[in-house]
Amino acid sequence: ISIQPAPTGMGDAIFRGHDVWSKYDAMLIVWGDQVFVSSDTLTRTLAALASPERHAVLPLTRMAVPYVEYVFDGPRLTKVLQTREGDATAPNGYSDVGTFLLGTAGLKSAWDAFLAQAPHGAATSEINFLPFLPFLSAEGWTVTPLEVADATEARGINTKADLAFFQSLYKNAP
Repeated sequence: ISIQPAPTGMGDAIFRGHDVWSKYDAMLIVWGDQVFVSSDTLTRTLAALASPERHAVLPLTRMAVPYVEYVFDGPRLTKVLQTREGDATAPNGYSDVGTFLLGTAGLKSAWDAFLAQAPHGAATSEINFLPFLPFLSAEGWTVTPLEVADATEARGINTKADLAFFQSLYKNAP
């Protein structure tokens, strides 16, 4: 277990656990607010990692108004736009479902190289994890997008309205 003493970004939180996850070929990250990622998405994500060497799998879904948007140029992930940092996203853009699968070999050294040149977030001043993903792509890592049909999987619980949405959804479930 690792503890992040101050909220300095998800990348810092992830890499504080290096002593644990570095013992494995790959690590699956699911943000703590994501309560609706399906078992199908998790199964397909794991299956998409044919080889963990310099490989990441990103389950993505189309969102009418993405909070975060992943931009690809052919097979390359070129940027991640984040509204929380002041970026404008495109309607119906690809957004994540708070789930990421990454091979661990060379990941820490790639993170260290990223940190040497990473800008702090424009609004949050954090060193954000998401811009690390296009960095990996630029460094020759394979970044495999995995399409998720149900955009509800991208919705986390961050507000009272989010909580009410999921309470209603589960209350009305068969």
